[in-house]
Amino acid sequence: MAQNDRILALLNAHYQDDKEGFNTVALQIAAAEARAGHTVAAQEIRKIVDKNRSTGKVLRMSFMNTALSDSVVEELNLYTLDDLVVADDIRVRIERTILEYQERELLERNGLQNRSRLLFGGPSGTGKTMTASVIANETGLPLYVVQLEKIVSRFLGSTSAKLAELFEIIATHPGVYLFDEFDAIGTERERDNEVGEMRRILNSFLKLTEQPLKRSIVIAATNDMKVLDKALFRRFDDVVQFTLPTHAEIVVLLQKKLEKRISAKTIANLTSALEGYSQAVICAVCDDALKTSILTNKPLSKQMLVDSLNQRIANVETRVG
Repeated sequence: MAQNDRILALLNAHYQDDKEGFNTVALQIAAAEARAGHTVAAQEIRKIVDKNRSTGKVLRMSFMNTALSDSVVEELNLYTLDDLVVADDIRVRIERTILEYQERELLERNGLQNRSRLLFGGPSGTGKTMTASVIANETGLPLYVVQLEKIVSRFLGSTSAKLAELFEIIATHPGVYLFDEFDAIGTERERDNEVGEMRRILNSFLKLTEQPLKRSIVIAATNDMKVLDKALFRRFDDVVQFTLPTHAEIVVLLQKKLEKRISAKTIANLTSALEGYSQAVICAVCDDALKTSILTNKPLSKQMLVDSLNQRIANVETRVG
């Protein structure tokens, strides 16, 4: 969509009192500004939208009935493409998804549909949820996290009906819908330990994914793609496998998190020690060390980061033990 078209859409949304449509177009303008290198303007637009959106959370969730509302949680879109540290091929595919959504009307005029069904797999903490937030932010859509475990456990026996109801909502209320812990329903139908009810739920989901999603994007996320039913993969427009960060990606992540608070030499020395850990763990290590620096009123040091990492490792070992 050209910038002139976005301005016209913005005016129409304003005079039609379409607040969510106004927010969507405003965030699309912010994304276009960011791509043009106008990062300050893009950030200011996003801040204004987020500030006004935060006061309307209950209103925007009012379309969800009481039975489903506590199983679908709206999350604030905190991340942009600039925050994303993933492999180059993953970034290209995410950018393609965003571009196709932004230009979906052009694609429709040519008899094509934008990518709207994505499957994310990979270890915990490698960026699946963050990427969903990025897609929501860059497309100007709200982000809803669907907690499948709650739907299955609470509505066992009528889960298929609740899923059908949820997909009706998805088709009529634009958003990015992240189905977290997707293996709760997506496990192979042939597995001996799966009861008939779970197979029916999965069959229902497979049929529902074939319905038009209109302006929404559905993302299913799992920590282990190996357990998913093979029939699922052809239902998605793209399948993205997230991995633990490489050496080079850890360097970029540390640079983004620590900015100019620590030397390039220290970052280089730390990188090897952080290999094998997820992006989420590395970010938590940086945040803990920065807090220590602020609270003790001392410059950030390599030792603070090492201590933070050791504490994180100890916490994991305590939980596992």
